Amino acid sequence: MSFVSTYPTNTLKFGSVMRVEIEKFLEEARRQLDQLFGQDVRDIKTLLSEKLALESYETFNFKLKPSTPVGETRLLVSYPGRTPQVRGWFLLGESPTGNILLKFIPSQILIAEIDLQLTKTMRNKNIFIRGNLGDTLHLYWSNLYPYSSIFAQLDVVDMYKLVAIPWLDPWTYRKSHEIIGSTAGEVTDYQVRITVHYGGGADSGEHVYLNGKCRTDFGDIRFTDSDGVTELPYWMEEKVDGDYAVFWVKIPRIPANPGKTTIYVYYGNPSATYTGDGDQVFEFFDDFEDGVIDTNKWDVNNASEANGLLTLSATSTLDAYAWGRTTFFSASINKRVKARSKRALVDKFSILCGLTDSEAGGGRYDAVMWTYAAAVDVFRARSKNDNTAEDTDLTFNDDIFHIWEILWYDDGGVPTAKFFMDGALQATHSTYVPTAADTDLTVEFYAGALAGNTIDVDWVFVAKYIYPEPSHGVWGSEETK
Repeated sequence: MSFVSTYPTNTLKFGSVMRVEIEKFLEEARRQLDQLFGQDVRDIKTLLSEKLALESYETFNFKLKPSTPVGETRLLVSYPGRTPQVRGWFLLGESPTGNILLKFIPSQILIAEIDLQLTKTMRNKNIFIRGNLGDTLHLYWSNLYPYSSIFAQLDVVDMYKLVAIPWLDPWTYRKSHEIIGSTAGEVTDYQVRITVHYGGGADSGEHVYLNGKCRTDFGDIRFTDSDGVTELPYWMEEKVDGDYAVFWVKIPRIPANPGKTTIYVYYGNPSATYTGDGDQVFEFFDDFEDGVIDTNKWDVNNASEANGLLTLSATSTLDAYAWGRTTFFSASINKRVKARSKRALVDKFSILCGLTDSEAGGGRYDAVMWTYAAAVDVFRARSKNDNTAEDTDLTFNDDIFHIWEILWYDDGGVPTAKFFMDGALQATHSTYVPTAADTDLTVEFYAGALAGNTIDVDWVFVAKYIYPEPSHGVWGSEETK
Protein backbone atom coordinates (compact mmCIF):
# COMPACT_ATOMS: atom_id res chain seq x y z
CA MET A 1 0.00 0.00 0.00
CA SER A 2 1.25 3.52 -0.69
CA PHE A 3 0.05 7.08 -0.46
CA VAL A 4 1.32 8.78 -3.58
CA SER A 5 1.44 12.49 -3.08
CA THR A 6 1.19 14.90 -5.96
CA TYR A 7 3.74 17.11 -4.21
CA PRO A 8 7.49 16.82 -4.72
CA THR A 9 9.58 15.23 -1.99
CA ASN A 10 11.30 18.47 -0.98
CA THR A 11 7.91 20.08 -0.34
CA LEU A 12 7.10 17.59 2.40
CA LYS A 13 10.09 18.00 4.68
CA PHE A 14 8.92 17.91 8.28
CA GLY A 15 10.57 21.18 9.26
CA SER A 16 9.49 23.32 6.34
CA VAL A 17 6.19 22.15 4.88
CA MET A 18 3.30 24.59 5.01
CA ARG A 19 0.09 23.55 6.79
CA VAL A 20 -1.97 24.00 3.62
CA GLU A 21 0.29 21.59 1.79
CA ILE A 22 -0.06 19.12 4.70
CA GLU A 23 -3.83 19.36 4.60
CA LYS A 24 -3.89 18.69 0.86
CA PHE A 25 -1.61 15.72 1.30
CA LEU A 26 -3.74 14.34 4.14
CA GLU A 27 -6.90 14.62 2.10
CA GLU A 28 -5.30 12.56 -0.67
CA ALA A 29 -4.02 10.04 1.89
CA ARG A 30 -7.49 9.70 3.44
CA ARG A 31 -9.02 9.17 0.01
CA GLN A 32 -6.56 6.38 -0.78
CA LEU A 33 -7.10 4.86 2.66
CA ASP A 34 -10.83 4.79 2.03
CA GLN A 35 -10.31 3.03 -1.27
CA LEU A 36 -7.97 0.44 0.20
CA PHE A 37 -9.40 -0.25 3.65
CA GLY A 38 -12.75 1.46 4.11
CA GLN A 39 -13.90 1.68 7.72
CA ASP A 40 -10.95 -0.36 9.00
CA VAL A 41 -8.70 2.72 8.93
CA ARG A 42 -10.79 5.20 10.87
CA ASP A 43 -8.21 5.32 13.71
CA ILE A 44 -5.36 5.79 11.26
CA LYS A 45 -7.29 8.53 9.50
CA THR A 46 -7.76 10.26 12.85
CA LEU A 47 -4.05 10.07 13.49
CA LEU A 48 -3.24 11.42 10.06
CA SER A 49 -5.64 14.32 10.34
CA GLU A 50 -5.03 15.25 13.97
CA LYS A 51 -1.43 14.42 14.80
CA LEU A 52 0.73 15.55 11.89
CA ALA A 53 3.66 17.31 13.50
CA LEU A 54 5.34 20.36 11.98
CA GLU A 55 8.56 20.00 13.98
CA SER A 56 11.76 18.58 12.56
CA TYR A 57 12.71 15.07 13.71
CA GLU A 58 16.42 14.91 13.15
CA THR A 59 17.72 13.52 16.44
CA PHE A 60 16.68 9.93 15.77
CA ASN A 61 16.71 7.92 12.57
CA PHE A 62 16.04 4.17 12.73
CA LYS A 63 16.30 2.44 9.37
CA LEU A 64 15.06 -1.08 8.59
CA LYS A 65 17.95 -2.35 6.51
CA PRO A 66 17.43 -4.88 3.70
CA SER A 67 18.93 -7.58 5.94
CA THR A 68 16.51 -6.94 8.82
CA PRO A 69 15.05 -10.37 9.69
CA VAL A 70 11.28 -10.57 9.58
CA GLY A 71 9.71 -10.76 13.03
CA GLU A 72 12.79 -9.43 14.82
CA THR A 73 12.07 -5.71 15.03
CA ARG A 74 9.50 -4.30 17.43
CA LEU A 75 8.79 -0.76 18.59
CA LEU A 76 6.93 0.03 21.78
CA VAL A 77 4.52 2.86 20.98
CA SER A 78 1.38 4.55 22.25
CA TYR A 79 -1.44 6.30 20.44
CA PRO A 80 -1.11 10.05 21.03
CA GLY A 81 -3.97 12.03 22.45
CA ARG A 82 -5.73 9.03 24.00
CA THR A 83 -6.89 8.88 27.61
CA PRO A 84 -5.71 6.46 28.71
CA GLN A 85 -3.05 5.98 26.10
CA VAL A 86 -3.07 2.66 24.24
CA ARG A 87 0.38 1.16 24.42
CA GLY A 88 1.61 -1.72 22.32
CA TRP A 89 4.08 -3.00 19.76
CA PHE A 90 4.62 -2.51 16.07
CA LEU A 91 5.99 -5.75 14.62
CA LEU A 92 7.60 -6.19 11.25
CA GLY A 93 6.33 -9.47 9.80
CA GLU A 94 5.16 -11.04 6.58
CA SER A 95 1.67 -11.24 5.18
CA PRO A 96 0.26 -14.49 3.71
CA THR A 97 1.06 -13.13 0.25
CA GLY A 98 4.72 -12.66 1.15
CA ASN A 99 4.48 -8.89 1.55
CA ILE A 100 5.96 -7.07 4.50
CA LEU A 101 3.35 -6.73 7.20
CA LEU A 102 3.20 -4.13 9.97
CA LYS A 103 1.08 -5.09 12.97
CA PHE A 104 0.14 -2.98 15.98
CA ILE A 105 -0.39 -5.19 19.02
CA PRO A 106 -1.52 -3.34 22.18
CA SER A 107 -1.28 -5.50 25.28
CA GLN A 108 -0.83 -8.53 23.00
CA ILE A 109 -4.23 -8.00 21.32
CA LEU A 110 -4.04 -7.26 17.61
CA ILE A 111 -6.18 -4.24 16.73
CA ALA A 112 -4.55 -2.99 13.54
CA GLU A 113 -2.87 -4.83 10.71
CA ILE A 114 -1.53 -2.92 7.76
CA ASP A 115 -0.09 -4.63 4.69
CA LEU A 116 2.53 -2.38 3.14
CA GLN A 117 2.41 -4.28 -0.17
CA LEU A 118 6.18 -4.37 -0.36
CA THR A 119 7.56 -7.63 -1.68
CA LYS A 120 10.55 -9.15 0.04
CA THR A 121 12.74 -8.20 -2.89
CA MET A 122 11.89 -4.55 -2.27
CA ARG A 123 13.43 -4.34 1.19
CA ASN A 124 16.38 -2.48 -0.27
CA LYS A 125 13.97 0.38 -1.05
CA ASN A 126 14.70 1.99 2.33
CA ILE A 127 11.68 1.60 4.57
CA PHE A 128 12.19 4.20 7.30
CA ILE A 129 10.84 4.61 10.80
CA ARG A 130 11.79 8.07 12.02
CA GLY A 131 10.99 9.99 15.17
CA ASN A 132 12.18 11.35 18.49
CA LEU A 133 11.89 9.13 21.52
CA GLY A 134 8.83 10.37 23.37
CA ASP A 135 7.49 12.31 20.40
CA THR A 136 5.66 11.43 17.22
CA LEU A 137 6.72 8.40 15.22
CA HIS A 138 6.68 8.87 11.45
CA LEU A 139 6.53 5.83 9.23
CA TYR A 140 7.26 6.30 5.57
CA TRP A 141 9.28 4.83 2.72
CA SER A 142 11.36 6.23 -0.07
CA ASN A 143 12.69 5.20 -3.50
CA LEU A 144 9.47 3.30 -4.21
CA TYR A 145 7.78 6.18 -6.01
CA PRO A 146 8.98 9.57 -7.11
CA TYR A 147 7.26 11.15 -4.10
CA SER A 148 7.50 10.64 -0.36
CA SER A 149 4.53 9.15 1.46
CA ILE A 150 3.72 9.55 5.14
CA PHE A 151 1.95 6.43 6.36
CA ALA A 152 1.00 6.91 10.01
CA GLN A 153 2.19 8.54 13.21
CA LEU A 154 2.34 7.33 16.80
CA ASP A 155 4.07 8.47 19.97
CA VAL A 156 7.36 6.66 20.44
CA VAL A 157 7.67 5.36 24.00
CA ASP A 158 10.69 3.13 23.57
CA MET A 159 12.52 1.30 20.83
CA TYR A 160 14.39 -1.99 20.95
CA LYS A 161 15.91 -4.56 18.66
CA LEU A 162 15.37 -8.33 18.98
CA VAL A 163 15.33 -8.76 22.77
CA ALA A 164 12.49 -6.27 23.14
CA ILE A 165 9.90 -8.87 22.10
CA PRO A 166 8.00 -9.59 25.34
CA TRP A 167 9.57 -12.33 27.42
CA LEU A 168 8.05 -15.25 29.31
CA ASP A 169 9.28 -14.89 32.88
CA PRO A 170 11.23 -16.37 34.57
CA TRP A 171 12.70 -18.38 31.70
CA THR A 172 16.29 -17.63 30.71
CA TYR A 173 16.56 -18.77 27.10
CA ARG A 174 14.43 -19.08 23.99
CA LYS A 175 14.66 -19.78 20.27
CA SER A 176 12.24 -18.69 17.56
CA HIS A 177 10.99 -21.13 14.95
CA GLU A 178 9.08 -20.59 11.71
CA ILE A 179 6.27 -22.90 10.59
CA ILE A 180 5.69 -22.61 6.84
CA GLY A 181 2.14 -22.97 5.57
CA SER A 182 0.78 -25.77 3.42
CA THR A 183 0.01 -25.34 -0.27
CA ALA A 184 -3.34 -26.97 0.56
CA GLY A 185 -4.41 -23.84 2.44
CA GLU A 186 -4.62 -22.20 5.84
CA VAL A 187 -5.10 -24.34 8.95
CA THR A 188 -6.15 -23.42 12.47
CA ASP A 189 -5.49 -25.16 15.80
CA TYR A 190 -3.05 -27.45 14.04
CA GLN A 191 -0.83 -29.90 15.92
CA VAL A 192 2.89 -29.72 15.08
CA ARG A 193 5.58 -32.08 16.37
CA ILE A 194 8.84 -30.71 17.76
CA THR A 195 11.72 -32.83 19.04
CA VAL A 196 13.83 -31.14 21.72
CA HIS A 197 17.38 -32.42 22.26
CA TYR A 198 19.20 -31.85 25.54
CA GLY A 199 22.67 -31.75 24.01
CA GLY A 200 24.31 -29.90 21.15
CA GLY A 201 23.68 -30.04 17.43
CA ALA A 202 22.50 -28.06 14.42
CA ASP A 203 18.84 -26.99 14.64
CA SER A 204 16.95 -28.24 11.60
CA GLY A 205 13.41 -29.25 10.70
CA GLU A 206 11.50 -30.34 13.79
CA HIS A 207 14.75 -30.78 15.79
CA VAL A 208 16.11 -28.16 18.18
CA TYR A 209 19.21 -28.53 20.38
CA LEU A 210 19.43 -26.78 23.74
CA ASN A 211 23.10 -27.42 24.63
CA GLY A 212 22.43 -28.62 28.16
CA LYS A 213 20.59 -25.44 29.19
CA CYS A 214 17.23 -27.08 30.00
CA ARG A 215 16.22 -29.52 32.71
CA THR A 216 17.29 -33.08 32.03
CA ASP A 217 13.64 -34.17 32.36
CA PHE A 218 12.51 -31.38 29.95
CA GLY A 219 10.04 -30.09 32.54
CA ASP A 220 10.93 -26.46 31.76
CA ILE A 221 10.11 -26.58 28.05
CA ARG A 222 7.37 -24.14 27.07
CA PHE A 223 6.04 -22.90 23.72
CA THR A 224 4.57 -19.47 22.96
CA ASP A 225 2.90 -17.71 20.08
CA SER A 226 4.76 -15.07 18.04
CA ASP A 227 4.15 -12.43 20.73
CA GLY A 228 6.61 -14.25 22.98
CA VAL A 229 4.30 -14.59 25.98
CA THR A 230 1.05 -16.33 25.01
CA GLU A 231 1.68 -19.96 25.97
CA LEU A 232 0.59 -22.63 23.50
CA PRO A 233 -0.98 -25.96 24.54
CA TYR A 234 1.53 -28.79 24.37
CA TRP A 235 1.93 -32.47 25.24
CA MET A 236 5.00 -34.69 25.58
CA GLU A 237 4.68 -37.96 23.67
CA GLU A 238 7.92 -39.51 24.84
CA LYS A 239 11.28 -38.65 26.37
CA VAL A 240 14.64 -40.02 27.39
CA ASP A 241 15.98 -37.93 30.28
CA GLY A 242 19.13 -36.06 29.34
CA ASP A 243 18.72 -37.00 25.68
CA TYR A 244 15.52 -35.92 23.88
CA ALA A 245 11.78 -35.33 24.22
CA VAL A 246 9.04 -35.35 21.57
CA PHE A 247 6.38 -32.66 21.94
CA TRP A 248 3.15 -31.85 20.12
CA VAL A 249 2.19 -28.16 20.05
CA LYS A 250 -1.14 -26.71 18.94
CA ILE A 251 -0.57 -23.70 16.67
CA PRO A 252 -3.56 -21.29 16.54
CA ARG A 253 -3.11 -20.38 12.87
CA ILE A 254 -0.76 -21.32 10.07
CA PRO A 255 -1.42 -19.32 6.88
CA ALA A 256 -1.40 -20.89 3.45
CA ASN A 257 1.94 -21.21 1.70
CA PRO A 258 4.07 -19.14 1.23
CA GLY A 259 2.89 -17.57 4.47
CA LYS A 260 4.40 -18.63 7.76
CA THR A 261 3.97 -18.22 11.49
CA THR A 262 6.54 -17.91 14.26
CA ILE A 263 6.58 -19.64 17.64
CA TYR A 264 9.09 -19.60 20.50
CA VAL A 265 10.60 -22.47 22.48
CA TYR A 266 11.52 -21.42 26.03
CA TYR A 267 13.92 -23.26 28.35
CA GLY A 268 16.25 -22.62 31.24
CA ASN A 269 14.01 -22.54 34.33
CA PRO A 270 15.25 -25.03 36.95
CA SER A 271 12.11 -24.71 39.11
CA ALA A 272 9.62 -25.38 36.28
CA THR A 273 7.81 -28.70 35.95
CA TYR A 274 5.91 -30.30 33.11
CA THR A 275 2.41 -28.86 32.60
CA GLY A 276 1.42 -30.36 29.24
CA ASP A 277 -2.21 -31.37 28.69
CA GLY A 278 -3.15 -33.53 25.72
CA ASP A 279 -6.84 -32.69 26.10
CA GLN A 280 -5.97 -29.08 25.25
CA VAL A 281 -3.84 -30.07 22.26
CA PHE A 282 -5.75 -32.77 20.36
CA GLU A 283 -9.25 -33.29 19.03
CA PHE A 284 -9.45 -36.54 21.02
CA PHE A 285 -7.02 -37.68 23.70
CA ASP A 286 -6.64 -40.03 26.66
CA ASP A 287 -3.55 -41.14 28.58
CA PHE A 288 -5.51 -43.13 31.22
CA GLU A 289 -3.61 -41.56 34.10
CA ASP A 290 -6.48 -40.93 36.52
CA GLY A 291 -7.49 -44.57 37.03
CA VAL A 292 -11.11 -43.97 35.98
CA ILE A 293 -12.56 -44.63 32.54
CA ASP A 294 -14.02 -41.40 31.19
CA THR A 295 -17.49 -42.50 30.10
CA ASN A 296 -18.01 -39.18 28.35
CA LYS A 297 -15.28 -40.26 25.92
CA TRP A 298 -15.63 -44.03 25.90
CA ASP A 299 -18.25 -46.73 25.34
CA VAL A 300 -16.58 -49.83 26.82
CA ASN A 301 -17.11 -53.52 27.49
CA ASN A 302 -14.85 -55.66 29.70
CA ALA A 303 -12.46 -52.74 30.17
CA SER A 304 -10.60 -51.30 33.15
CA GLU A 305 -8.17 -48.46 33.80
CA ALA A 306 -5.24 -48.67 36.22
CA ASN A 307 -1.54 -47.81 36.42
CA GLY A 308 -1.74 -45.50 33.42
CA LEU A 309 -3.22 -48.16 31.12
CA LEU A 310 -6.58 -48.99 29.59
CA THR A 311 -6.90 -52.78 29.59
CA LEU A 312 -9.41 -54.76 27.53
CA SER A 313 -9.90 -58.31 28.84
CA ALA A 314 -12.01 -60.65 26.73
CA THR A 315 -13.50 -63.86 28.08
CA SER A 316 -14.23 -67.14 26.35
CA THR A 317 -17.71 -65.89 25.46
CA LEU A 318 -17.50 -62.08 25.51
CA ASP A 319 -15.33 -59.73 23.53
CA ALA A 320 -13.84 -56.53 24.96
CA TYR A 321 -13.80 -53.12 23.34
CA ALA A 322 -13.37 -49.40 23.81
CA TRP A 323 -15.14 -47.21 21.28
CA GLY A 324 -14.88 -43.45 21.28
CA ARG A 325 -18.32 -41.95 21.75
CA THR A 326 -19.74 -40.11 18.75
CA THR A 327 -21.34 -37.68 21.20
CA PHE A 328 -17.84 -36.62 22.28
CA PHE A 329 -15.93 -36.68 18.98
CA SER A 330 -16.44 -38.03 15.46
CA ALA A 331 -13.67 -38.04 12.87
CA SER A 332 -13.95 -37.10 9.23
CA ILE A 333 -11.20 -37.22 6.61
CA ASN A 334 -7.87 -35.42 7.15
CA LYS A 335 -7.02 -36.92 10.52
CA ARG A 336 -4.06 -38.51 12.28
CA VAL A 337 -4.74 -41.25 14.86
CA LYS A 338 -1.86 -42.48 16.96
CA ALA A 339 -1.66 -44.85 19.94
CA ARG A 340 0.80 -46.86 22.01
CA SER A 341 -0.58 -50.32 22.71
CA LYS A 342 0.19 -54.04 22.84
CA ARG A 343 -1.63 -57.37 22.63
CA ALA A 344 -1.38 -60.71 24.40
CA LEU A 345 -0.04 -63.71 22.48
CA VAL A 346 -3.49 -65.17 21.91
CA ASP A 347 -4.73 -66.37 18.54
CA LYS A 348 -7.77 -64.11 18.19
CA PHE A 349 -8.60 -61.02 16.10
CA SER A 350 -7.72 -57.73 17.78
CA ILE A 351 -7.60 -54.03 16.91
CA LEU A 352 -4.56 -52.21 18.30
CA CYS A 353 -5.45 -48.75 16.93
CA GLY A 354 -8.06 -47.51 14.51
CA LEU A 355 -10.83 -45.20 13.41
CA THR A 356 -14.02 -47.14 12.65
CA ASP A 357 -17.79 -46.75 12.42
CA SER A 358 -18.44 -49.37 15.16
CA GLU A 359 -19.78 -46.89 17.71
CA ALA A 360 -22.09 -45.45 15.05
CA GLY A 361 -23.49 -48.94 14.38
CA GLY A 362 -21.72 -49.45 11.07
CA GLY A 363 -20.08 -52.78 11.87
CA ARG A 364 -16.65 -51.59 10.61
CA TYR A 365 -17.92 -51.14 7.07
CA ASP A 366 -15.75 -48.00 6.98
CA ALA A 367 -12.45 -48.09 8.84
CA VAL A 368 -8.71 -47.52 8.93
CA MET A 369 -7.03 -49.73 11.54
CA TRP A 370 -4.02 -51.69 12.72
CA THR A 371 -5.10 -55.23 13.60
CA TYR A 372 -3.82 -58.64 14.57
CA ALA A 373 -4.99 -61.02 11.82
CA ALA A 374 -5.37 -64.35 13.61
CA ALA A 375 -5.88 -66.37 10.43
CA VAL A 376 -2.35 -65.58 9.22
CA ASP A 377 -0.81 -64.76 12.63
CA VAL A 378 0.59 -61.32 11.68
CA PHE A 379 -0.03 -57.64 12.23
CA ARG A 380 -2.20 -56.18 9.46
CA ALA A 381 -2.87 -52.67 8.13
CA ARG A 382 -6.47 -52.58 6.94
CA SER A 383 -8.65 -49.93 5.30
CA LYS A 384 -12.33 -50.46 4.40
CA ASN A 385 -14.86 -48.52 2.41
CA ASP A 386 -18.45 -49.77 2.19
CA ASN A 387 -17.30 -53.14 3.59
CA THR A 388 -14.65 -53.72 0.93
CA ALA A 389 -11.17 -54.03 2.37
CA GLU A 390 -7.58 -53.38 1.34
CA ASP A 391 -4.98 -55.18 3.48
CA THR A 392 -1.23 -55.06 3.94
CA ASP A 393 0.20 -57.84 6.12
CA LEU A 394 3.47 -57.57 8.00
CA THR A 395 5.56 -60.68 8.50
CA PHE A 396 5.35 -60.96 12.28
CA ASN A 397 3.44 -60.28 15.47
CA ASP A 398 4.52 -59.93 19.11
CA ASP A 399 3.32 -58.89 22.55
CA ILE A 400 5.40 -55.74 23.14
CA PHE A 401 4.30 -52.11 23.03
CA HIS A 402 4.36 -50.45 19.62
CA ILE A 403 3.40 -46.96 18.50
CA TRP A 404 0.73 -47.27 15.82
CA GLU A 405 -0.09 -44.34 13.57
CA ILE A 406 -2.55 -43.88 10.69
CA LEU A 407 -2.88 -40.84 8.43
CA TRP A 408 -6.27 -40.66 6.71
CA TYR A 409 -6.45 -37.80 4.23
CA ASP A 410 -7.54 -36.43 0.90
CA ASP A 411 -4.73 -36.50 -1.66
CA GLY A 412 -6.00 -34.36 -4.51
CA GLY A 413 -9.44 -35.96 -4.41
CA VAL A 414 -8.16 -39.50 -3.67
CA PRO A 415 -8.92 -40.81 -0.15
CA THR A 416 -5.61 -42.16 1.15
CA ALA A 417 -4.39 -43.94 4.28
CA LYS A 418 -0.80 -44.34 5.41
CA PHE A 419 0.11 -46.81 8.15
CA PHE A 420 3.16 -46.45 10.43
CA MET A 421 4.56 -48.69 13.14
CA ASP A 422 7.14 -47.19 15.51
CA GLY A 423 7.64 -44.29 13.10
CA ALA A 424 8.31 -46.40 10.00
CA LEU A 425 5.91 -46.34 7.05
CA GLN A 426 4.53 -49.83 6.45
CA ALA A 427 1.71 -49.32 3.94
CA THR A 428 -0.11 -46.79 1.77
CA HIS A 429 -3.70 -47.50 0.67
CA SER A 430 -5.68 -45.53 -1.90
CA THR A 431 -8.25 -48.04 -3.24
CA TYR A 432 -10.67 -48.95 -0.46
CA VAL A 433 -10.38 -46.09 2.00
CA PRO A 434 -13.17 -44.18 3.80
CA THR A 435 -14.15 -41.04 1.93
CA ALA A 436 -15.04 -37.48 2.88
CA ALA A 437 -18.66 -38.67 3.15
CA ASP A 438 -17.73 -40.86 6.14
CA THR A 439 -18.00 -38.48 9.08
CA ASP A 440 -18.90 -40.83 11.96
CA LEU A 441 -15.64 -42.67 12.61
CA THR A 442 -14.33 -42.88 16.18
CA VAL A 443 -11.35 -44.46 17.93
CA GLU A 444 -11.58 -48.22 18.45
CA PHE A 445 -9.60 -50.82 20.39
CA TYR A 446 -10.88 -54.40 20.37
CA ALA A 447 -10.08 -57.89 21.72
CA GLY A 448 -12.09 -60.80 20.29
CA ALA A 449 -13.79 -63.28 22.59
CA LEU A 450 -11.21 -65.75 23.86
CA ALA A 451 -9.94 -66.30 27.38
CA GLY A 452 -6.66 -64.45 27.91
CA ASN A 453 -7.09 -62.12 24.95
CA THR A 454 -6.11 -58.66 26.20
CA ILE A 455 -5.18 -55.27 24.79
CA ASP A 456 -3.24 -52.70 26.85
CA VAL A 457 -3.35 -49.05 25.73
CA ASP A 458 -0.93 -46.47 27.11
CA TRP A 459 -2.28 -43.40 25.28
CA VAL A 460 -4.17 -42.39 22.15
CA PHE A 461 -4.83 -39.15 20.30
CA VAL A 462 -6.54 -37.89 17.16
CA ALA A 463 -5.05 -34.79 15.51
CA LYS A 464 -5.68 -32.78 12.38
CA TYR A 465 -3.77 -33.74 9.26
CA ILE A 466 -3.59 -31.92 5.93
CA TYR A 467 -1.66 -33.00 2.86
CA PRO A 468 0.89 -31.67 2.31
CA GLU A 469 1.51 -30.70 5.91
CA PRO A 470 2.87 -27.33 7.02
CA SER A 471 6.64 -27.62 7.14
CA HIS A 472 9.37 -26.59 9.52
CA GLY A 473 11.28 -23.45 8.58
CA VAL A 474 14.33 -21.78 10.09
CA TRP A 475 15.30 -21.70 13.75
CA GLY A 476 16.47 -18.44 15.29
CA SER A 477 19.62 -18.07 17.30
CA GLU A 478 19.46 -18.59 21.06
CA GLU A 479 18.25 -15.47 22.87
CA THR A 480 19.02 -14.71 26.49
CA LYS A 481 16.93 -12.50 28.72
